[in-house]
Order: sequence, then structure tokens, then C-alpha cells
Amino acid sequence: MKTHQWIFSGRMQLMAMKYSRKALLLAFTGCLFLIIVTRAFTNKETVDDIETEGTLRPAMEDLFLHPDLVGKDMHDEAVIKAAQGALIAPPHDVPYHLDNPSQRFFSQHGQDIYLKEVFKDTRGGFFFEVGAFTGETYSNTLLLERELGWTGVLMEPTPNSYRALKSKNRRAHIMRACIAPD
Repeated sequence: MKTHQWIFSGRMQLMAMKYSRKALLLAFTGCLFLIIVTRAFTNKETVDDIETEGTLRPAMEDLFLHPDLVGKDMHDEAVIKAAQGALIAPPHDVPYHLDNPSQRFFSQHGQDIYLKEVFKDTRGGFFFEVGAFTGETYSNTLLLERELGWTGVLMEPTPNSYRALKSKNRRAHIMRACIAPD
């Protein structure tokens, strides 16, 4: 391939990536607008009863939308306080509500066992678990929390998993959020 053909090919790939990102963003914005409009003009009981492929659609509390905050900067104090109130649940101090309370290890591939070996008997640590799922199934931090008194943040964006996570009475803050590279 000649040099000018290689440069042209590289530029075409960059343009394709640029426009595919714009198309994806436009599609996401369109879907979000459709959800907002649908929720605004649909009776709550009707929305909660609609089934999609055998599962109920998210309940109204699953949407975080404050019309008076639209267009404000994400660093605005009102936006931060609204997000904290809607998306972060405080730790519990009541007994755990686990499906398998006698189970000691919960992680998928032994990560909790490895962490316990690394931290030995370090008590009162702090963790941040992204993708906490139900807070019990595949949990990498429940062992540290129960046996060593750790606390932290459990992050789970999926509505059904988030509700299950909140029901476990974990000793950590629970965030209904996800992370992204930007």
C-alpha cells in the first residue's frame, strides 16, 4: 500500500469512528427522550403492569429524573444533593438478610479468599465494589465485611440487582450507578 493510500485509509477509519460515536450518542439521547416522554404521558399503574419478555419494566423509582435540574452542570450543588438522595442508600445496622447465611465464601472465582489472605486480620478497612450484583451472589467483599468489620461502597446499576442488594442489609453504602471511562 502506498503512503498516500495508507494516510487516506487511516483518515477514513478516524472519520468512521467519529461518526459512529455521534450516531450512538444520538440514538442514546433519542431513547432517553422516548423514556422520559413515555413516563410523562403514561399512567403509572399502566407502566408498572406492562411486561417485556416476561419481566416487568422498571418502576418509577428506578428513573432518576429531576426536570428542574436538566441543563445544570454536574458539579452544581443541587445536582449533587439530588443524586446523593436518589442514588445512594446508607449502610444498615440491622441483621443481614442473606439467602445463604451459613455460607462463608461468596465470590465467583475465590477473589474473597485471596483478599482475606492479602489483608490477613486487618480490621475496619474500606472497600469499593463495582458491579456488586445482589450483594451476596459473587460478592468479593461480603467476607471482609462480615469477618473483619469492613465497610465501603457497593455500586450496582441494574434495577433488579440493586433492589436485591438493598434487601441484604449490607454494612456499606449502596450506589445505584455505574462507571465509565469519561
